[in-house]
Amino acid sequence: MTTRETPTGTWTYSPEFKHGTRTIKAGTILSIKNLRGRWRLVQHVQTPVAEWIDIVEIFLTGQSKKEPIRAVRADRVTRVHRTKASV
Repeated sequence: MTTRETPTGTWTYSPEFKHGTRTIKAGTILSIKNLRGRWRLVQHVQTPVAEWIDIVEIFLTGQSKKEPIRAVRADRVTRVHRTKASV
């Protein structure tokens, strides 16, 4: 976990976050509400006024070729996909 002081307060960066009863770690494959495809978690960011996760699309297509990293609210995670490595 890394923290950074900014004029708006302390920003906390973490390689994992809690979603329901699960702890999701960086590299885990996710499905996101209203986004096509599957996404890999990069990090969780928390500020005094907001919280989000940074994700990257696994297969770059269309719009995501221009913006490979996206930031979405953590509550938009619809599914955590299991991989052989995470079982």
